[in-house]
Amino acid sequence: MDPITAAGISLSVASLALQTFAGCVKGYQLFSEAKDMPARYQHLRVRLRIEESRLLNWGQKVGLEQERLNNPSRTLLQNGELIIKVMLEMQALFKETTHIVDEFNPYIQEPAAEIGTTEATFDKRVPKPQNSMLEKTLKFFEKMSQTKIRLTWAMIKKDKFGSLIEKLIEYNTYIEGLLDRSAMEHLHFMQQQTYMAMLQLNSSVAELKEISMAMKLKTPNTSSGNGSLSSPQRSHDNSDVNGDDASFARLADFKAHQTFLDSGTPDIQPIPSIEVDVEESEDETRSEGFYRAANVWIEWKRYPVDVNPHSERNKTIEDRIKKLAILLGSESKPEQFGAPHCIGYFNDESEDRYGFLYQKPENVPATTKPTSLHDLLNPTSKPSLTTRITLAHAISRCLMYLHSVNWLHKGLRSSNILFFTPPPKTPAYDEPIIAGFEYARPDRPDEETDRPPQHSKHDIYRHPDTLTGRSRSQKSHDVYSLGVVLVEIACWRRIDEVLDIPDLDVPKLLKKALQSIGQVRKRLLEEGFQRDLENDVGEVYGAAVRKCLAGGKELGIPTGARETDPDVGAMMQSVFSEEIVNKLGEIKI
Repeated sequence: MDPITAAGISLSVASLALQTFAGCVKGYQLFSEAKDMPARYQHLRVRLRIEESRLLNWGQKVGLEQERLNNPSRTLLQNGELIIKVMLEMQALFKETTHIVDEFNPYIQEPAAEIGTTEATFDKRVPKPQNSMLEKTLKFFEKMSQTKIRLTWAMIKKDKFGSLIEKLIEYNTYIEGLLDRSAMEHLHFMQQQTYMAMLQLNSSVAELKEISMAMKLKTPNTSSGNGSLSSPQRSHDNSDVNGDDASFARLADFKAHQTFLDSGTPDIQPIPSIEVDVEESEDETRSEGFYRAANVWIEWKRYPVDVNPHSERNKTIEDRIKKLAILLGSESKPEQFGAPHCIGYFNDESEDRYGFLYQKPENVPATTKPTSLHDLLNPTSKPSLTTRITLAHAISRCLMYLHSVNWLHKGLRSSNILFFTPPPKTPAYDEPIIAGFEYARPDRPDEETDRPPQHSKHDIYRHPDTLTGRSRSQKSHDVYSLGVVLVEIACWRRIDEVLDIPDLDVPKLLKKALQSIGQVRKRLLEEGFQRDLENDVGEVYGAAVRKCLAGGKELGIPTGARETDPDVGAMMQSVFSEEIVNKLGEIKI
């Protein structure tokens, strides 16, 4: 076959693929925008919008755009006919799920009982994909057809609606499997962005339960391939997709659990202190102990010095401690948090403090004590650059997931990043445990804040605005703390050593130490320091650190915007995920 003929065939296949793709996208639009959909079907509607996003992201990866048809992607060239077949089957599914109605009376109405979310509200909660593919594809569809269509719920075969969604999941998973590994990984990341945005934009228990139900939907043939479709030959599978669905469902469940607890006082009583045997320790933050004959570790939270233990304010603090204990011990707590499992809490009145009891990891001896990153930071035993970058990525990923459910940590620092490593083994730097949740709280404007003690050695990790009291704690402050920790990991030295800050515990150096702490952010953002950092760990790592420390527009936060605004939170989550977490994960040495 001559090259001109081959090019013509390729163009016709790509053109036909675009036409069938446009028809599928329009089908998604019609069903997700169907008028008067009852509430009990809303979780299917949520999943439909998610699958539409998957299809559009896939179409963008394979180049299904009119201006790119002259130069089809390798995926289209190699699998064009198969892709067309799959998308024609998608279109047939949409048609099979609608009633044939009288063309003069297309808007037959069902009784209005139990009508679900309105269109405007639904679009706010589960936004349409924002990439240009949707607009371009729908414009192309309008050129193909002059028919103006609008579905109502009465036109949809209710008994086939669930089956439609399951098969669409199956088809999307199948065509994604035609991509190479690199494209598949990027598509996986794009879908994560969609999921994270949805978590930011949904806050009620009912909405979050709908999302959880949507993500728990499985195809009839999940465990045995792709049903009637023969699996394409490829070097990878779609286990990440199924894993993401399960992880996202857990995140939604966890946020729903948190929202439910916040609506009232949780029913949990403290463990009587007589049952907890606490070992003596010079560490004011952590202790070893025994509870019901098991080795445990304990984190302490002292009563505020100005608060009567029996005052209303202390009751508020204890209420938050109860909620933290429940959530950190919840079965729905996602493992991506990297948080330890909490057994409960107790009130140690003799020492004016509360104690959180945590289980030790199952895969280590019971006598193994936690070692903090702060203790490991020593330039004479610096791990490889690859290991340090892996650790930086793991910690930033944990924070991303915490923020996805609107949790503030408020105590992120190297002394709260732990490893349970029996000597002489090397710590598992890719699986850090994030501890120090004693000041954590939901990120809501009406949530009472519990300020950590001032003039502490931990101030060096806190954003300057929190030191002066000009601002409540917010997500960007956690991200700032992460930036300081990333500097420590890069240099493998404690931040006070990196910046030569005097010891706060030496009285005659206190004034100089406080002045130095107030200048930490400024010094870390200086051009000379940033250049030296990039020389040591590379430009990508250095850029991630700079964004963490700078905050504001560098994190997608418009000037004057409130971080508690759901839209701002979704934008910030997207930037943090893409420009910091993903960039750190992509670094290759």
